Amino acid sequence: MDTPTIIYLSIAACLTSIITASAGIGGGLVLVALMTPVLPTAAVIPVHGVVQLASNGSRMTMSLPHVQWKITLQLWLGAIVGAAAAAWFLIQLDEQMFGIVLGSLILVLIWLPMPTKRLLALPRPFIGLGAISAYVSHFAGGTGPILAPFLAQACKDRFALISTEAASQMLTHTLKIFVFGFFVAGFSFTPYLWPLLWMVIGAFIGTWIGTKILGKISERVFRWIFSGVTTALAVVLIVRALLGSTPG
Repeated sequence: MDTPTIIYLSIAACLTSIITASAGIGGGLVLVALMTPVLPTAAVIPVHGVVQLASNGSRMTMSLPHVQWKITLQLWLGAIVGAAAAAWFLIQLDEQMFGIVLGSLILVLIWLPMPTKRLLALPRPFIGLGAISAYVSHFAGGTGPILAPFLAQACKDRFALISTEAASQMLTHTLKIFVFGFFVAGFSFTPYLWPLLWMVIGAFIGTWIGTKILGKISERVFRWIFSGVTTALAVVLIVRALLGSTPG
């Protein structure tokens, strides 16, 4: 891989980590979009998983006291189930229908809190959510919008939301790397080790900057930004699906 491409990917990893660390969501899906033009299709999701592991791992570490472990442990258990299903049954869903249904569902859940509250009232609801999120991540890359409406309701403040989301996604991306490394025939991380090193460094730097920004904005402003970014991502999913593009 040539030097300009590595620089481009490193900057992309840094900027998208800033987005997620300060706004709570969005960086993962944006990074997929930025990587797609310069990487082979088969490499986008696994390479994205490594970078997101670094981004989420550093974000969780920087805000460890705020992690809501009751929610996180449920998400982790679900993630193991979802990754196991992906390892043995990794299929491509109908992309157009997936984008329309997922985008519409996110809009309903983020702006009509009653369905979200009812789902959260179920016993251990985050196990199922973790399984769905982990499974979808194996072909869609960033799955933050799936969890966003529920974490927004369940987490007490912006620090808890971002740290809990980071903790859950850290295991999801770890499992995804394992699945692609051992179960997906023909893929090897070796050709991407050098660009991955620089992308991981970029992700660390971006997370540090984003965490500093998070501490300077109010809870009210953060909630508006979080809802706005989630809404924008949902609309993008729907529009891309209607135009026949890949929703991830």
